Amino acid sequence: QLDLDDFDTRFTIEADLRREGTYDIDNCNPLDSTTLRFRSWFEGSNEGTNTVDVKQAPEGQSRSDAISQPLAPSATYLSQSAQDIEEDVHPCYRDWSRTTKINFSTLPTINTCADVRALFPGIVDEDEDSRSVSSDSDLADTTYLYTVSGTMPSGSFLFFSFNLEYDSAQDARTASNIKSGEFSFTYSATGGGFDGFDASELRAIENLYTVLLDEFGSPGSEDRGCDDNDNDNSPSSNNNSNSNNDSSDAIMAIPSLLVVLLAFLF
Repeated sequence: QLDLDDFDTRFTIEADLRREGTYDIDNCNPLDSTTLRFRSWFEGSNEGTNTVDVKQAPEGQSRSDAISQPLAPSATYLSQSAQDIEEDVHPCYRDWSRTTKINFSTLPTINTCADVRALFPGIVDEDEDSRSVSSDSDLADTTYLYTVSGTMPSGSFLFFSFNLEYDSAQDARTASNIKSGEFSFTYSATGGGFDGFDASELRAIENLYTVLLDEFGSPGSEDRGCDDNDNDNSPSSNNNSNSNNDSSDAIMAIPSLLVVLLAFLF
């Protein structure tokens, strides 16, 4: 157990506003269960950050299957990209996913399948290059992010995020008319994620996940089905989403989340 003073030296707290959405790439004959997303941070700690990422997570995918998926970025963007494999643990199911993210100074123009293939050559069929791609989420939607990230005593990395979605930046600034909310956290092992997890830290993460579900609830039913006996509280990466139309309650929950983090990790 750490002295509470270590929190300030090990962890960073940030708050941001970003616009985000997804591209409709169905015309490109993409890999199964592939999502192409854009995110643009325009206010706060990470202002000016822009990313395009692809995530692939078919139901029941194994770790070895996720590793073999052709989600590598184009060689042009390799130096400004990051790739990871993670086990996604939800209240009612778990599976393995692969994600590749490319960072940009400004978001690229993506209008055709050829534009997609220029970023991620393996995710779409080159025979469909001329077909159109559209964004199915406009840039009007704004997400407020409150994040806590840093290094645990073992050297493992913890990233915790509490996200609130609004129709506009002004609504986000005034905490008005919230559309939905989500908390998520990722615990990454040392050695670039290849080493084992520290047992005591993993237990703390598991306890944290359980407490957060008890405190803020879970959807109760997700796309793949869920009943009371399906909950799994053994995360290495977790997320949970919950709609809430009371902005004041959601904003007040943020310091409560920090207290929970402090209690279970320190």
